[in-house]
Amino acid sequence: MQLKDLCKGVYKSCPSLTSHEKFIDALFTAAGGNLYLSPSYKKQFYSGDKQLTENQKSSLRGRDNISSLTEFFETNISDGQSSVVIAAFGVPEKAAPNKKALAAALALQARAIFNSDEDEVDDIIAMEYQKALSEPSTSSPQQALTPLYPGDSAWTEFKPHQTYAVECYEKIVHTWIIHNTGNQTWYGRKLVFSNQDRVRPRAEATSIDIPDTLPNQIIRIVANIDARHIEGKFDCEWVMQDADGIDCFPNSRRMFYIYIETIYKPQNK
Repeated sequence: MQLKDLCKGVYKSCPSLTSHEKFIDALFTAAGGNLYLSPSYKKQFYSGDKQLTENQKSSLRGRDNISSLTEFFETNISDGQSSVVIAAFGVPEKAAPNKKALAAALALQARAIFNSDEDEVDDIIAMEYQKALSEPSTSSPQQALTPLYPGDSAWTEFKPHQTYAVECYEKIVHTWIIHNTGNQTWYGRKLVFSNQDRVRPRAEATSIDIPDTLPNQIIRIVANIDARHIEGKFDCEWVMQDADGIDCFPNSRRMFYIYIETIYKPQNK
């Protein structure tokens, strides 16, 4: 999934955004960026002729923008056009689409594009749409953004992927690149595989110490994960906990999650 794919799948269903440039402008504003771009640059971002540079992406990162991005998609996709957008991204849905769930999924896809060092990221729209349907939020947008410690913030890159499709006898070496984008220094924290007792993949270590990290610092955390010869689709819930074992980002549930699908393929003898 590239930025151009997201734009082309949504734009035609947003009648109030009457040009490609206006769509790009509104999307970047919803993401919280302060990009000063010429009309020709905006057209090229939309078409894919240009990709966002690292400096341009940096202004869109480290922001609590899921609420504003969700509002952008929910507001601008016209009533009755959710089915068009759903179809554009190949999301399986027989019933009338849930516009709020779709907007939430699109917001997470947009953030994944902005947060990645690569121009292309995993397509997570169908997966996040289904999660949004099964996990309706009763909290307000502001509550949804609140960390355990005021001013604490992080954003995460997933290397090589956030979503894995592997053969069930494989082992995965996964890396989180975690940016401390808030004003809290992280002391005594750890990354914890909180639901390992409920999923089949097993990590070599279920609790990994996080080094003391100052604001604006970047750390790498590596986990070795065994698929364990069992087929299935698994949400592996990793959370950052403080020294008392409390989730530091209780309302940003997918900040460190990874998703593993294991498939059995007979090995040639």
